Amino acid sequence: MTLAGHDHLVGAIGAGAGPDDLVDSMGTGEPVVGFLPAGVLDRDKAAGRGLTLSCRPGGDRIAVMYESLRPGRVLSRLADLLGAGPAELDAGALAWPHAGPDPFVEALVDDPDGPLGPVPEEPAELLWARTLALLARRAAEAVDVLRLAGARADRVVLIGGGTTSAAWLAAKRRAAVTPLVRAHAVEAVARGAALFGGVADGWWPAAEAAPSPEVSTV
Repeated sequence: MTLAGHDHLVGAIGAGAGPDDLVDSMGTGEPVVGFLPAGVLDRDKAAGRGLTLSCRPGGDRIAVMYESLRPGRVLSRLADLLGAGPAELDAGALAWPHAGPDPFVEALVDDPDGPLGPVPEEPAELLWARTLALLARRAAEAVDVLRLAGARADRVVLIGGGTTSAAWLAAKRRAAVTPLVRAHAVEAVARGAALFGGVADGWWPAAEAAPSPEVSTV
């Protein structure tokens, strides 16, 4: 048996992210992950920003994770409130590319399980678009936090089930100041674990030496 490491970190490697990439895992939670050489972490700037520290599997870099985002819970609750399915709402949200957040959406994203006021009287697809826009902005802010902590961000690699949402990807593209690519690796965590198994069995000298999965520009 080979122990690969933390699932989010192993998934980053399985998706083909390099040491100077950030990784945004669009799932129930949405950790944003960066890797720093030893001694680069700015602990003063990182303090109080909700960052988790670990080690990059198979290497000597520090892994820095921003783990405060909970889009899965946000979108699940909103879909229940609207009485519609996420796929239907996603399709309609594409018609509202310039939707901005409002107080209802801010409250929902800040506390997905907390009390909310009345659902705004507007098209459900517009409210969904507002929510995706705010989630995308919060993820972009997480990228800024990792930069402040010392992480490089040549690009952000998007992984996870949320990458199948065209509306969410479009919102991320509008909010981003860093180039975005979508990883096409199926089950990135499982792939990453398999890579480390291959390293242990002598197939490759390091997980990064294995064939890279396909990525595409968002």
